[in-house]
Amino acid sequence: MSCRRFSAGIAAAGLLLVTLGASALAAPPADDKPDCWGYGKASQIIAACTEVLDAESATSKLRAALLKRANAYFESYAYALAVRDYDRLESLAHGLDPESSLNRGKSLERIGDRQAADRDFDKVIQTMRRTIIDQSRFSDRVWAYQLRASAYVGKRQPQPAVDDLNHAIDLAKDAELYDQLCRTRALANYGPGDGLAACNAAIHKYGGKTAGRFGRGITYLRLDRFDEALDDFNAALKAPQRYPDTLYLRGVVEARKGLTDLSSRDLARARTLDPTVDGFFEGWGIAP
Repeated sequence: MSCRRFSAGIAAAGLLLVTLGASALAAPPADDKPDCWGYGKASQIIAACTEVLDAESATSKLRAALLKRANAYFESYAYALAVRDYDRLESLAHGLDPESSLNRGKSLERIGDRQAADRDFDKVIQTMRRTIIDQSRFSDRVWAYQLRASAYVGKRQPQPAVDDLNHAIDLAKDAELYDQLCRTRALANYGPGDGLAACNAAIHKYGGKTAGRFGRGITYLRLDRFDEALDDFNAALKAPQRYPDTLYLRGVVEARKGLTDLSSRDLARARTLDPTVDGFFEGWGIAP
């Protein structure tokens, strides 16, 4: 899922847990050629930004291209490459913005470097604490609560994450916030049944199709409601976000329903797309 700074209108965004930089990877208009500064598939962004990085010398353009490519690697499940670019960006920019720090922390978590991941999560928590105290604009405070909640989830601290998301929802009844609350409770197994109302609110606000179904699928999985979980993961797979994660979780549900062949196929495809998927979900107590 993406943590983004909310505009005054608080427009509903796409899915997030975790995904940032999604706006940079949105589908371009049909007649636009993807480039490093525009829109396109992650693979196109990576190729275009690599060309810029190979040819450019201006520091400001290097930083912009690195950020774009790092986010594209993150969205492509190439977490080690994302970390490499975020590290280089940090060196050039003498620091990382909070969203990049969160993305790097999530990438480090995926590749198994918990200690380094926790340093990034702690940095985000401290920075957002200051933002929440200092900012009077509700849109900035909502963004800070949402970002800090993601960092708390990375730290395996679901209670403050849930508290932050509830504070954010008090300020803005936005689909993305309900979705994040749903997924946080479900992933951490922290009162997933209590999060079901948030899941349903997100799906309703998103329009009742594919968005929001991923989080509710995890919720139903936690509640051993496997038929409903399977329906939600089937729907979620019609959207590109978190595709390997959704495949993996569908495979878990199929295994628990005794659908061995289907489960083996989905798990194998998920592992091919993202070799970190087993370790990530096993860390949350979810396995076939």
